Amino acid sequence: MRYQIETFTLCDVWVNTWRDDTDALVTFASYDEALKALINHYAGLRKSAESGFIEPYNMNDFRIAEATL
Repeated sequence: MRYQIETFTLCDVWVNTWRDDTDALVTFASYDEALKALINHYAGLRKSAESGFIEPYNMNDFRIAEATL
């Protein structure tokens, strides 16, 4: 079983928006691996928001789900 990080979009839909350098969807081998990536990503977003580069994000806009590839 693989996992993906999904983002809640303006259309009220959860979507995996994470892509790698080849534009392939990113999935993770375990829930814990996905969680670590999400925590790291969110920390970067928080730093950018605190620096005034972007608007603050809400952690509730992300979730980890089973990949349906």
